[in-house]
Amino acid sequence: MKILHVDETFHPSYGYQANPLAKFQQAQGNEVFIATVEKKWLYPVFKAFRDDGSGLEEADSRYEAETGVKIYRVRAKGYFMDRLIYTKDIFKIVEEINPDVIFVHCVETLTAMRFLRSRRMRKYPMLFDSHMLSMASHNRYVKIYEWCYKHLITRIIRKKGYTVIRTQDDNYVNTHLGIPKEQTPFISFGTDTMLFHPDNYVKAAFRKEHNIPEDAFVVVYTGKLSPPKNGKLLAAATMKKFPFPFALILVGSPPPTLYGKEVREMFELSENQIV
Repeated sequence: MKILHVDETFHPSYGYQANPLAKFQQAQGNEVFIATVEKKWLYPVFKAFRDDGSGLEEADSRYEAETGVKIYRVRAKGYFMDRLIYTKDIFKIVEEINPDVIFVHCVETLTAMRFLRSRRMRKYPMLFDSHMLSMASHNRYVKIYEWCYKHLITRIIRKKGYTVIRTQDDNYVNTHLGIPKEQTPFISFGTDTMLFHPDNYVKAAFRKEHNIPEDAFVVVYTGKLSPPKNGKLLAAATMKKFPFPFALILVGSPPPTLYGKEVREMFELSENQIV
């Protein structure tokens, strides 16, 4: 089967939706493609990771060689209210690949809306997903956006019976966008087991390198330590010495702000081992 992922947030170095899904589908014997945005207009959140896209070409080539998935980087015009605007090339790529099914990620985007409203795309079976949470919907124009979405987009989703997978156990697409619950199954995203799996050798080597006792209880935190993630809560919870061997592994850094500075200082004052 030919499967095309349309994902403007794709980056081979980060584990967002299309990254693991595409390589697992390719490993199952499918022919898989990813259509994403050109380097110039990379997903803005990557800047928070201090990634300027300088190694993108090499990362793309490595991902393709390791997985067999083909990446297409498509020209864009820029962003409008934090939503990417592709050129018409995105539809040309689809017709060039001629997939058996299109998986359009992030149903809230302008890209997904264009696919839903495009008559030339309706000849292809399409599937959508949503990674949005109700608590994250704070744009000052959100009421206008949601009204327009319900009247222009949701009616198409309802009429055509498209499935919108909820990757979070949150009813945002139902309560905010008006998409019927029976069309929005919740499927937990899961774990990329090609990348994350037990390895006793690596475990022992890591503990030895960082002088972590064999009997220590180890907690690993990966991700941002910003205000929305409540980095201070984790720092405060691990400041006082635990009555047993303990180590906290932090994969990621506090933001370069006053809040981030305070979080870093709290971890530095911890009576526990922080790596």
